Amino acid sequence: MAFADCWLPTMSLSVRTEFRSWRRAQPLLGTFVEVTLEGPEDVYPAQTFDAVFAEVARVHRLMSWYETESDVSRINRMPAGRWARIDPRTVCVLHAASRMYERSGGLFDVTCERHLRRAGVLPEGPIEGGAQRQGTMSDLLLDEEGGVFLKQPLTINLDGIAKGYAVDQAIALLNIHGVRSGCVNAGGDLRLFGPVAQEIGLRNPRRPTEIWQLGRYRACAVATTGGYFLNTQADVPSAVVDPVTGQPVAVSGSVTVTAPLCMHADALTKIATLMRPDDAVVAQLFKELDAHVYHFPRCA
Repeated sequence: MAFADCWLPTMSLSVRTEFRSWRRAQPLLGTFVEVTLEGPEDVYPAQTFDAVFAEVARVHRLMSWYETESDVSRINRMPAGRWARIDPRTVCVLHAASRMYERSGGLFDVTCERHLRRAGVLPEGPIEGGAQRQGTMSDLLLDEEGGVFLKQPLTINLDGIAKGYAVDQAIALLNIHGVRSGCVNAGGDLRLFGPVAQEIGLRNPRRPTEIWQLGRYRACAVATTGGYFLNTQADVPSAVVDPVTGQPVAVSGSVTVTAPLCMHADALTKIATLMRPDDAVVAQLFKELDAHVYHFPRCA
């Protein structure tokens, strides 16, 4: 069963004869999060599922743009010139976002939140005075003890990286619980783990019932972006904003990235959508993160 924007993972028949499969889903992170566990055990792993969804729910509470007490909302209300303490998980994601910003030449920018509101991709609330908060990523400082400091007031939105981080956190917890194989899928940002390979299919954003076959994968993360199911009344081509122009960009078909970590794959889909074909610096970033880009429909 596919949730949200794109992915349809299916187990092969040979796998199903060797392993038992359990699957649960919950609404989190603005989408459905589906956890599939594969193994020879006969006992339903209820405690494992509960622990995984509890961790994903923590990430949701910390990094949701809509939750008024999340770390994201606290940062979006912070005055300039003052330090505040945030959760180590949020610090980790902000560090990763900062590195992506620097290494991509600003193509990945979580302070583009104001552009998303202006375009109608996000509603005007819940940020008061958001129009006056014009700071950029260079105005956000982090220390080693979980502190955040704003040189200028700004607003952030972590939707382009937090889902991938939550998937990675879930995988780490499943490893601790001794689960050998499975998949965590957060609305199309997914990661496979263990020796079991899966066929991955990609929904055509223009014809959601049509599936493009990406290939057979195991032990990797896959993320995509495109004009999938935008939750907006505005006439916008995608939820990817060019940080230079502040405008949503048109995505022909979809852009897919595979990488070892889902947080990287999630963020890199935005960079891949905006990068120039001859951008050697960004190409080096993909190489260092062992990431690969696929465009659908494929070019002839």
